[in-house]
Amino acid sequence: MRVQIYDLGNPSLSSVGLLQLNILRNQNGPRFETGSRFYSKSILETQELGLEIQMVTAIDLDDTSPNRDLTYSLDAARNTPDVQSYFAVSTLASPTGDKGRLSLQRSMMGFPNNATQFNVQVYINAKDNGVPSNVVPDPAIVTVTVTRNTAPFFANLISGKYATSVNMDLVGGALIYPTTATDNDNIAPFNTLSYSIVGDDDAMRLFAVNSNGQVTLRPGANLTTETKIRFNIMLQVQDGGTPRLSDIVVLELFVNKNFRNPQFANNNQNIDRTIEESMATGTTIVVLNATDADLLPPNNEFEFSINDRTPGSGDASYFYLDRITGALSLTKSVRNAIIVNPTDVLELTAFVRDKGEPQRSSSIQVTILVNRVNGTLAFGQQDYSRTIPESTPVGTTIVNTRAFPGASGYSLQPGADGNLFFRIEANGDVVLTKNLTTDPIRERPAFIIVAIATRTELQITQTASATVTINILRNQNPPVFTQDVYAAKISEKDIQPVNATTVLATDLDGDSVVYSIISGDHVGKFFLVSNTGVLYVVGNLEGDLINTYVLQIRASDQRDPPKFDTAEIRITVERDSRPPFFISIPATFSIAENRTFADGIIYNVTANDNDKKGKMEFGLVGEGAAPSFFMFDVVNETAYVRVRQGADILNDQQAEYSLVFRVWDSEYPDNYDEDILKLVPNRNPGKPTILNLAGLSTTIWDTHGLGEVIIRVNATDTDPRDVLSWSILDAASLEYYFINQQTGDITLRKLLTLGTQTSNSVQVQVCDNRAAFRKCDQATVTITIRRNLQSPRFQSLPYFANPTRNALSGSFVVQTSANDGDLRGVIMYGKTGNFESANSFFRIAANNGTVTLIKDLSQDGLYAQRYNFEIIAYDSFYPNDVATATVTINVDRNPSTPRFIDPDGNAYRRVIDETRRLGSIILNINATDDDVDTVTYRKGNNWDANDDRTFYLNTLTGEISLLRVLDDANVNNRYEFQVVAEDSIPSPLKKSAIATVTIDITFDNPPTFNAADYTTTILETIGVGTEVAPQNTEIRATDVDSFSGFMVYSIVGNLDAPDFFNVTNENGRAKVVLRKSVRTYPTTQYVLRIQAYDSNFPDKKVFVNFVVNVIRNIFAPTVQSATVTIFDYHDAAKVVHQVNNGNNFDNDGDLLQYEISGAGVPEIFYMDNYDGGIWLSDGNRLRNNMTRTFTTVVTARDMRIPEKTGQGIITINVNYDDFLPTITNGVGNLILATINENMNIGLSVARVAARDQDQVDDQQGSIMYQLNGITSGGSGYFTLLDDGTIISAKSFNMSQRNVFQYNISVAAYDSRYPERQVLATVVVNVDRNQFGPVFSNAGNYLLNIDETTGVYTSIGQVTATDRDVLDRITYSSSGQDVTYFDVDPISGIVYLKGNLLTDPQQRRQYSITVTASDNFVPLAKTAQSTVIISVTRDSPHSVCATDSFEPHYPRNNGCQHKLDNH
Repeated sequence: MRVQIYDLGNPSLSSVGLLQLNILRNQNGPRFETGSRFYSKSILETQELGLEIQMVTAIDLDDTSPNRDLTYSLDAARNTPDVQSYFAVSTLASPTGDKGRLSLQRSMMGFPNNATQFNVQVYINAKDNGVPSNVVPDPAIVTVTVTRNTAPFFANLISGKYATSVNMDLVGGALIYPTTATDNDNIAPFNTLSYSIVGDDDAMRLFAVNSNGQVTLRPGANLTTETKIRFNIMLQVQDGGTPRLSDIVVLELFVNKNFRNPQFANNNQNIDRTIEESMATGTTIVVLNATDADLLPPNNEFEFSINDRTPGSGDASYFYLDRITGALSLTKSVRNAIIVNPTDVLELTAFVRDKGEPQRSSSIQVTILVNRVNGTLAFGQQDYSRTIPESTPVGTTIVNTRAFPGASGYSLQPGADGNLFFRIEANGDVVLTKNLTTDPIRERPAFIIVAIATRTELQITQTASATVTINILRNQNPPVFTQDVYAAKISEKDIQPVNATTVLATDLDGDSVVYSIISGDHVGKFFLVSNTGVLYVVGNLEGDLINTYVLQIRASDQRDPPKFDTAEIRITVERDSRPPFFISIPATFSIAENRTFADGIIYNVTANDNDKKGKMEFGLVGEGAAPSFFMFDVVNETAYVRVRQGADILNDQQAEYSLVFRVWDSEYPDNYDEDILKLVPNRNPGKPTILNLAGLSTTIWDTHGLGEVIIRVNATDTDPRDVLSWSILDAASLEYYFINQQTGDITLRKLLTLGTQTSNSVQVQVCDNRAAFRKCDQATVTITIRRNLQSPRFQSLPYFANPTRNALSGSFVVQTSANDGDLRGVIMYGKTGNFESANSFFRIAANNGTVTLIKDLSQDGLYAQRYNFEIIAYDSFYPNDVATATVTINVDRNPSTPRFIDPDGNAYRRVIDETRRLGSIILNINATDDDVDTVTYRKGNNWDANDDRTFYLNTLTGEISLLRVLDDANVNNRYEFQVVAEDSIPSPLKKSAIATVTIDITFDNPPTFNAADYTTTILETIGVGTEVAPQNTEIRATDVDSFSGFMVYSIVGNLDAPDFFNVTNENGRAKVVLRKSVRTYPTTQYVLRIQAYDSNFPDKKVFVNFVVNVIRNIFAPTVQSATVTIFDYHDAAKVVHQVNNGNNFDNDGDLLQYEISGAGVPEIFYMDNYDGGIWLSDGNRLRNNMTRTFTTVVTARDMRIPEKTGQGIITINVNYDDFLPTITNGVGNLILATINENMNIGLSVARVAARDQDQVDDQQGSIMYQLNGITSGGSGYFTLLDDGTIISAKSFNMSQRNVFQYNISVAAYDSRYPERQVLATVVVNVDRNQFGPVFSNAGNYLLNIDETTGVYTSIGQVTATDRDVLDRITYSSSGQDVTYFDVDPISGIVYLKGNLLTDPQQRRQYSITVTASDNFVPLAKTAQSTVIISVTRDSPHSVCATDSFEPHYPRNNGCQHKLDNH
């Protein structure tokens, strides 16, 4: 306001000043409480942008908006630039006060601190929204601990890698190598590791790595068919961070495929050959044959070579061995060669070596005899000795006997048993003619035969003989399985018994083979038929944890001693061991960024399962944004991916979306595969382009106005939804120029008149709004500037004027004029503002310089006698280049006296009522002055204090208005005072007039309500338009005054009550109705301030409070208590109890959230918070807990404000296995049984009977019996039936006859609790060896032989039988004649052991006692028989003469033979 001060001099002097009043309306500033200034929060470096880190709260004690409304921001002075760049704080309105929400605006992965863990301090300010605004004195400090991800690494490396080897017959799924990886992170997902094979396609095809880092052979992979034997498997371990950190290592794998040595023919039998000394060089002597049992080349490819058997002998120099064909030929003549040690014998060693890795070989001895032409006939050796196995094939040459020189024929001396098995060829080769395994003397150690050679030359016949001893290697060959490992495959759901496979072993000795299981996995579930090798599965395999059962089996030849071979049977059980696998992913697929649901299918995700049982099912796993943008439909086991309906990819800024798919067989949902489909939007394909490049130049004056457009830079973008933004690049241009970011308009930010430049080049850039995908274009704008050189000048100075004091507004005062030598616009005139009083009365025409009055001079309250008026002139192009001049104006003042012009004259009378509105004008005292002076008014001398506080006199207008409410009208009802009107001429010229004012007050009584306040209660569900009536009354206001009108009601103030309720006058009462539903608002009480007034006295209002209480959340949740009973083996996949039968809403329709508590409950059970299902979380802990009753308190929350809860008790009774089964037969769990070893298969041996009281009480489960073990190698001899009956499964008289007692351990258990078993021992005593041997000949055996019978010649046979099937009868001899005679222990053949001719007694009769034993251990049964051998001997010679010749005569003629005369 303007304030005038003046003195009392004559004339009075005065001054006018400006008083500015500032009203403090925002008195309280915000502040952080001491306890809530400091916060700590830990985040991962992968914290999502925009996700709340911490909420901070400041308080402001102001109680009205906007002074109490707060705004939060980062403290730019205290925070580092990095903090300002990476963090953001936003204001969140809250009923309890505004809060500051701290979040990230940039990923912490780019934060310039590479420590594994570091702290960042963020300072947050808060200010209120008042004017002026107040700021907190101290900021909130949030200490954010950021944890970074470190890479995992492989451990336990050797020279930086792993290395191992396997055999090529490794079965699918088998372990190859367990790797070890470590991650130093201790926070998920940074320490969550996953393994994969990368790189080599063969490695990925053949091998797999599981979640524990164990490298295995993929199911179905076959290393045998692979040509490579060395693989470099590149393994990668990744953590779960974003991006995922990893380490890579190589596992070097060697596949062993060369298992067997190459073998020469006849099991590496040595070779003897004879060549004539005349043999021509180049002649093939023998072809060496070999085989290699390996399956694959080059392991079964081989070559031959020879060496001297005795190093340095030079024997090998006579021969050439073809390394490929094995043909041995003579390369050097032996005719005149001197061959010694031994004579005429060349000794070689032949080798065969395969080409596999590692290389394998075998060798044999090759002996070459050289047949000379001349000399006395004699065998090359007097005694030949060879050792051969009894399995030697018939037709095999055993030994090359040769008589030299040039025997013409060979024969065997008659009479030897060996002649039955061997013959001698015309060339002296002794050849096997009969299978040696058919020798009745089964264990005969050797045959002795005599080779006879003859040569006839010139009618002279020479003979020579040599003894050939052929030692027989008996039972040299064990049975040999045809495979080391037999593989069988069955389904776990096959019904037993199942014929799984057949094994086969061959014995080159021709022995019968018997098969048996000796050890393995659950051998009681398998049965191997001893004579056929057929393996049956007889036990249930379903539910076992073993996928491949391994059995060790034995094949026995039943010889004495027996020989064995062992093999392995692998029975693979199909249990869905191979998970499904994706075919079309992992994959990365590009899509348009504006793709929508309507664009259809994006990608087909396909998978396969090589052992699918059900159907393929798909799902998405993990978290992230991708599932909210994409969906898939499954048709014919293919997942078709498309954009989710309503998803807006274009406005999302992610560079790619990763959908983690899971696929599983519906029959085996826990066996699945996971892989990723990455969808990459083609972000921002187009770029902005500046269009008017050629026209980006313009010329402006240096007077160009701020904000006026200089030029527009136009641009376009082919991406229609991109918003373009313009900017100036060069810092120099930014001093003067500004470009509108939205339009590209260039304007001035600084006047060009402040500079001197004549042109500017402005570098501009236009960019789209695509953030990380932003694209830009740039251009240069050239601006030329034109400037002013001359200033304007006033003409005809000085300027004076003398108007009268009553000159009227608009009157001419004086004419001014100016010119400009370089005028570009027009001369404009104005005033400067100096000489303030003159400026309020005079104006100058802007276009011609004419000075006129703005208002009458009589309106000058200061009555100035002179005015100085400063004017300016300027070129309109250059308004700042001005010329100035002063206009002096002198005024003649002529004052006159004010006078009242109201019809009432100087006496005013008014009547008003007490409800007159505060500030309203009661009357206007009008006075005028003929001098047109301004009349002002003041209070007369009779104004008292009551007048002063009641009325206000406007000194300028004479208006009298009401200062206060006339609430004392019943006491003060008349006011009288004087008002003085005076002109504005200062003293002593001032004149005045006095008026008298009388004001009478009419008093009106205010309305009254019929109650001091009102209250009622409504439900939150009340409908709009429903009347809300107070309890037990009505709302009514009345007025006792007779002149009152009708009552007017309204609702005012008290927060948002008027928004929800409305009031009307219904027959004089206030009818309140609901105008807006209160259902969705949390307020529980509305205070309606109801206003009432008389329509004739609207200013006289009365108020009353109507409190409306809202019953919110009417119904509390209810939880139906229940008692359920489960067993301690409860399936965790089945719900224990469904609260409220699955109804998860209360009677208000509120969705309930559940939680459980109770002693021991959270450790065993968990609850689906929204579904209401109680589930078993840890079955093992339940089994081991033994708590029989869990009192589970279920709390249901309706999550309303205020929240209501309900509780119920779910009593979970757990039935445990209280009783072990008990054995009901036998004594002390011991059951005795006795059987005969000759009992038939399938007969009952014993029975175990058990009972379980739990089954009786629970009416659940059944007694199961399990064969736990059999002592004394009795596995396979007994079968346990489901009812506990033990039956015989094998003949007891066929093997194990040394076992007299079997202790069978049988476990009985409740089928529900297989681990809680009671053991019964069934002791089975076997009555063995009931029968002894019996000779077929009841008396003695009588045999006759000639004294010349050869040694080892069979002379007869004894035979004994035994009714015990498995008794193996052997024979032995005793007596004084065992020196000459013996019996074969196996066949009972009696043979000559000694030369009878050497018996000094020359007896004609011998006897031995033959004992037949059944060899039963420990006590064999025997029988004896006497064998009497009569020997026919030659009669003694009668010596008739002593001549020097030896007569020849028949042996039986004695001396009676007539001798020839010599």
